Amino acid sequence: MHSPFGIAGNVLSIVVLGRDRTIRHTTAFIMQMLAVSDATYLVSCLFASTLYTTLGYTDWLPTALHRIWPHVFVYSYPTACITQTAATWMVVVLTADRYVAICRPLHAVHYSTLPRLRTAVRTPVET
Repeated sequence: MHSPFGIAGNVLSIVVLGRDRTIRHTTAFIMQMLAVSDATYLVSCLFASTLYTTLGYTDWLPTALHRIWPHVFVYSYPTACITQTAATWMVVVLTADRYVAICRPLHAVHYSTLPRLRTAVRTPVET
């Protein structure tokens, strides 16, 4: 039941951070990407965990779903793991950016630039 509320909260965060002009653009970008990775993790877990549990412990779902589930699970579970790892690394990137901004404020102008953060967020598929 937490998943729909989490997805809605992350979508709301993406919208609000996109419109907020009082926060630094780099910080808003990192926080938006964190919300995107969290939302994709929740969506993938909604499919992987919920269907796995429902199919394993009940018999009220259609038999067609029981037949195709092994083929869906092959993709849904790794997707959930990948998005969980992406969300974790986004927290690491956010932490490093906040460390530079707070502990090394004179270096923040050089290190906390949008092109550098986009490179840190970029997935291997995009390169």
